[in-house]
Amino acid sequence: TAEVMAQVTDLTGVLEKTLSFEDASRSPLFTFMGEDLDQLYDDSLLALTLNGEIVREHGAIPIVYSPLNGTGNRPVRRILEKHGFTHVEVVPEQELPDGNFPTTPTPNPELSETLTLAIAQAKKAGAELVLATDPDADRTGVAILGREGDYILLSGNEIGLLLMDYILGTKAERGELPKPSFCVSTVVSSRLTRAISEHYGTDLYLSLTGFKHIAAEIYKHGDLGGAAFQFGYEESFGYLLGTRVRDKDAVVTCLLFAEMAAVSASRGESLQERLEAFYAKYGQAAENTISIVREGKTGLERIAATMAALREKPSEDFQALGIESLSDFQLGRKTTLATGETEILDFPKSNVLLYQLEGLDFMCVRPSGTEPKIKIYFGCYGEDLEEIEKRQKTYEALVLDRVNRLLGA
Repeated sequence: TAEVMAQVTDLTGVLEKTLSFEDASRSPLFTFMGEDLDQLYDDSLLALTLNGEIVREHGAIPIVYSPLNGTGNRPVRRILEKHGFTHVEVVPEQELPDGNFPTTPTPNPELSETLTLAIAQAKKAGAELVLATDPDADRTGVAILGREGDYILLSGNEIGLLLMDYILGTKAERGELPKPSFCVSTVVSSRLTRAISEHYGTDLYLSLTGFKHIAAEIYKHGDLGGAAFQFGYEESFGYLLGTRVRDKDAVVTCLLFAEMAAVSASRGESLQERLEAFYAKYGQAAENTISIVREGKTGLERIAATMAALREKPSEDFQALGIESLSDFQLGRKTTLATGETEILDFPKSNVLLYQLEGLDFMCVRPSGTEPKIKIYFGCYGEDLEEIEKRQKTYEALVLDRVNRLLGA
């Protein structure tokens, strides 16, 4: 309501001046964060790049970038220029910060409608690559030029899988992949990460969603365990290279994805061909996330009741899924359904139910931590794309039928 908003925005006293800027700047505790800090950050990112010489030779590939009226404009364009990319166009309507985000329904780079202006500009420019960053420049959206002149919006998993394969593959080819090395993903992200890790001989650790959990795995296996962290990602368009910034970072994501595009160009390969080659190498995937919204206090109560019902009878109406095991992260227990055997899960407690199906297939259900909705994740894998897409749709129909009945109208 207007009354509530007035209370929220009334910062009288909260922002009251207690020390002038002039007085503060004379304090030995005062440090002005200027260009020196920017340079340190840029240097740390450039140290993570793998093919600077190729970028210098093929840095003229046309790229369209949009900060979506957020904070990414300067750091992303600056780092791309420093690395040698010479044809980066910014979407002019979305260049400058504007907290009202007037040019898009929502400044979420994972949505196709958010990239409408960027893709329109890319078509005019003949761009190979479209990059977009969310308002605080931690999540990244990517669209690539298709062979028919269209633009293909990559999923959060596809961005992460391509980067993971590029990083590990480049280092392995040069004999520069440390032993032991590891990557981190989440329990709801693509299971093709396992195939990549096995191919290059690295460890893979899965965490709960959220980069604080990915960072915890870096600390556990890297700082304490002595292994070399290579890459981390979650399917919700967040990616991390290096260990200095232990959070998702769209600036380094744009840098490495653009570099990968330059490497593909040097081989006469389009990014679409690179994506197709990836699936041919590691297997096909049919992955989807469905969110069901229930507004208000009643909605939250229904979501909580639905999770409780699924936890109490996890396989009811789900027999056709072929469930092999259920991991209940709230109870901290994994149960093998065929035998009833249980094992303790070494994860923080969280209201998440993970169903392991046949092979690598999985289904996961959890309530959103920030919005009144329940999220259901599906992943199906195999060699025949048509067959696994059909299987995924079957799983979806089965699960949604029960979940919607539990949620009610």
